[in-house]
Amino acid sequence: MNKIRTLREQHLLTQEELAALAGVAERTVRHTEAGGNVRLSTLRKLAGALRMEPQEMARIHAESQSGTK
Repeated sequence: MNKIRTLREQHLLTQEELAALAGVAERTVRHTEAGGNVRLSTLRKLAGALRMEPQEMARIHAESQSGTK
């Protein structure tokens, strides 16, 4: 399972709720969880909504893109 999705679920959030908290589109959350390319500013917003450091979010996202666990 994607680590970003796991983090979202640990916070008991739906994709729609995370999108609203982060100020991004729900489609952006889906795209990010699928390992798609996203802007650094988007990762920062998602990190803030999930109460984590942006660097950690960027690392997790990079791992999801490469398939690394």
